[in-house]
Amino acid sequence: MARNIPLKALSIAAWHGWLARRGLAALFGVYTAQQLVLLLAAAALPANLGCGYAALFLRTGQVIFFLLGGVAALGLASAALWSGGRSEVGIGLRTLPGARWKLPAGQTLLCAAVAVGFVAWQLLLYFAFYPPVAAVSTWRLLASLETPLALPTGGLYEQLAQNPLLQVLLPTYPLGWAALAIDLAALAVQGGCIFIHRGWRRLPAALLALPTAVGALALPILAGMIQLRTAEEIRTRYFWPFFFVAVALTVLPAAVQWVWAVRELKTGR
Repeated sequence: MARNIPLKALSIAAWHGWLARRGLAALFGVYTAQQLVLLLAAAALPANLGCGYAALFLRTGQVIFFLLGGVAALGLASAALWSGGRSEVGIGLRTLPGARWKLPAGQTLLCAAVAVGFVAWQLLLYFAFYPPVAAVSTWRLLASLETPLALPTGGLYEQLAQNPLLQVLLPTYPLGWAALAIDLAALAVQGGCIFIHRGWRRLPAALLALPTAVGALALPILAGMIQLRTAEEIRTRYFWPFFFVAVALTVLPAAVQWVWAVRELKTGR
């Protein structure tokens, strides 16, 4: 039985991913469409003449859309948990002998894959939308040559460096990668375990994810501060203690969520 546990978790992740495919595809499509439309519209506005690609990305609220889209993607990845008899979340999984952590393990694997896929999709969109948005910005500026304005500065590399979200999703230093990995792992555990609970227990389970969300937002910010500061500044301003507090705030609630979900399955609630 123990040898089949990893395969069982993978099969649950694959099956639940198949059940969630339409919702995830719709979310990715809507997210792509809104980003392209808003960026092109912002590039064509006279008020944004001279703005670079990164500035347009921030002005159109794409950071907020990314956070909301990520939460929605994790929620849709767990949609199979309330899909009735088509999902392994019924009486059989809760009563038959075997490892009770295979359902949260499968859901966590699925949420991790969805989170990594959403991050990769945003990176792909940022690269893909740069040429058309830059073309519209240039066209709009050329149409206003009577006004002495400067052309948008910098190429794609400069626009990557000027975008704080892309600095988090594509860090250039080891501590940034560590912060990103911790964030994705903790959020995957939270997303994979919340909907295992049933009834009113889902509300406190969702509230338990809030500290992880706060820590996940703070981690890359603190990692960037540590990277940019001198050793003396890091020592005197206590960046490392704050960083480890953010790690604990991110990881510990996720660990509690995992233990709680496994206990729920063991008690058969």
